[in-house]
Amino acid sequence: MPDSPIRWVIFDAVGTLIEPTPSVATVYTTIAKQYGSLIDEEIVRERFRDTMNARLSDQTDEAMEYDFWQRTVAEVIGPTNDDRRCFEELYEHFAKPSSWRLKTGAQECVSALVSSGIQLGVASNFDSRLHGILDSVDLLQQLKLRLISSEIGWRKPARQFYERVLTDTGVEPSKHLMVGDDHDKDILPARQLGMRTFHVSESSSEAAAGSLFQLTDWLRNIDED
Repeated sequence: MPDSPIRWVIFDAVGTLIEPTPSVATVYTTIAKQYGSLIDEEIVRERFRDTMNARLSDQTDEAMEYDFWQRTVAEVIGPTNDDRRCFEELYEHFAKPSSWRLKTGAQECVSALVSSGIQLGVASNFDSRLHGILDSVDLLQQLKLRLISSEIGWRKPARQFYERVLTDTGVEPSKHLMVGDDHDKDILPARQLGMRTFHVSESSSEAAAGSLFQLTDWLRNIDED
């Protein structure tokens, strides 16, 4: 892709490049039961989804993220025989690289982009735990730019988050490709600032959408506007 108009490909992390293994609902349920909870995994899954969807503030930092996850565990699991230790075990679990795996197609996609010479970055609603996860995978160390919400003070879809992407790359918006699985947080706000986008979804109505396997083919065929 030597003639590609894209100079930077920016990936979302969770749900796009990496995913928890086992799933969040399975881990929450398993650890909660160790602390006396009898909660059902399907209830955990529903409550977790509702809690994520209900989050309102786009401003954040490390302390706010920690507090958010503490409240989330309490709301999702409910009371246990040791709420503090239950939360700490869950929080530490998702800091471990072994709790995550590459999404299907991530290995091939990132490897191809590294070979092409396009600059790569990650832009994620996460906290400092993400550094250890990325550092544990040689491939993901190739994503030289890391923008993590807790460190820059804003969460996607805040305009300020994407403005920080543009500031750190120093390249005009149209030369960026934002790749993510969340249409409202990854695709729409990036496009509003003039970035190109690729929606990682098999069911998206977007013209530029599909699997990570399809992303590299799409980049080869892209034309200058």
